[in-house]
Amino acid sequence: MLPFEFDNSRPIGGYSRAQELFSMKPIIPIPLGPNSDLITQSVISAVSQPDLMSPRGSTWKLSDITPRFCFSPDNQHIFQWGVGPTSLFPATSEQTVGTREWAVGPMGAFFVEQGYWTLGVQLIDLRSFAGNRCHPVAH
Repeated sequence: MLPFEFDNSRPIGGYSRAQELFSMKPIIPIPLGPNSDLITQSVISAVSQPDLMSPRGSTWKLSDITPRFCFSPDNQHIFQWGVGPTSLFPATSEQTVGTREWAVGPMGAFFVEQGYWTLGVQLIDLRSFAGNRCHPVAH
């Protein structure tokens, strides 16, 4: 599965500019045996950061990358769950579009599949261990 997401945040800065975020979130299930799967998802985002000091101009940059690994029992029920590690690493040199920090933490995922629909929740808690300490990681 290859989900995409587009977010538009406004107003930003004195000129009420828009910041745009395009994320690609490929989900790859890997069978580990007859009773479990490893489900991977890497969130890769590009950000259009407006020039906050000008009414015009913006720059597209790669933002931080967040790989996620979820170990899940392989069951054929409607309700699925999994737990595992996640991390965040800086993939940009532009401070305005990334945290410039390294972080790790646990994650849990819970979802329901019915026909063509999937409804889910991911709970993630990242803790910074290196990088720019002046720019906090959101929990």
